[in-house]
Amino acid sequence: MSHSWSILKVNSHTLSMYLSFKYERPKERVLYQIIISLISCILLGFSLVGYCQVDEDQKSGVPVKLGVSPWSNPQLLYAWIEPMRAELESQTGYAFSVSSAANHEQYLIANIEDKFNVAQVPMHMSLYLIRYHQFIPVLFARAELRTYILTAADSGINTLSELNEYEYLLPDPLAVVSFMTKEALPNKPLNTFNHSRNHWSVLNALLDGEYKAGSVLSPMYDGLSPAMKNKFKVLYRSAYNFDGVYLMSPRSTVESRENVFKILNGFEPQTKSIIKKLEPVTEKEMQYWFATMGHYADMINQHFESNQSLNRVPDSNQ
Repeated sequence: MSHSWSILKVNSHTLSMYLSFKYERPKERVLYQIIISLISCILLGFSLVGYCQVDEDQKSGVPVKLGVSPWSNPQLLYAWIEPMRAELESQTGYAFSVSSAANHEQYLIANIEDKFNVAQVPMHMSLYLIRYHQFIPVLFARAELRTYILTAADSGINTLSELNEYEYLLPDPLAVVSFMTKEALPNKPLNTFNHSRNHWSVLNALLDGEYKAGSVLSPMYDGLSPAMKNKFKVLYRSAYNFDGVYLMSPRSTVESRENVFKILNGFEPQTKSIIKKLEPVTEKEMQYWFATMGHYADMINQHFESNQSLNRVPDSNQ
């Protein structure tokens, strides 16, 4: 057995120690196209997962449950997930259900409560699920994502320090973009940061002139046409790229994790996609990610511990 396979079979408690779009008005059409691309890319990397997560329930017709992180609003997610779900059923002969959540917080809770058989999860949230809930990483989804800090091109803002005096828009509070932006702007008062529903709504607000600056994941900007890029100025790009992870519950079987690995390892989408390739998880790289982004996992845990309005997050070991 190769080294990369060991992480599929290692005791879960060991893992916890690793501690061109052509844009034109109306803007709704512009941003709709962005989200179409993002969600299609996610599902391209996701489409084969359910095929290999088949047990006796699935053979009896119970749908394979696929989890997708909540990039956009439910209406657009459904509009693009439903055709993909139908295609999966026709190609594989198995029933599928694909779902997400209203926000990152609820998506994490859905994973912890085993709402999905397998899920595509952003890196920092994956580290939280691994460290605090013993989830099993199966494959890396190479995406080369970065955090971008944007301003309107005509804002007159040219340096990060100038942002301190303005209201600032971020996506979901638990999005990695939100964490990284606050680190990049250490002198900016926290009460000047505002949160929107998602990356789409951040771009929308900047186009509307509601905010002078905001942060998004790199594909949201990189996919713009030259004409639309000219409406923004990139003041900051995060120092390193980060990827996603395909995770499975600590209650999943070794056999099901091996099946996922066999079918998806090396998968490379043939069309334009955020996901470049799916590659094996290695202990060395997991250690790197915990050293680089593990503090975000701790911040997510602090969020759940300090938010008294939340129900207690379930214990994955129960």
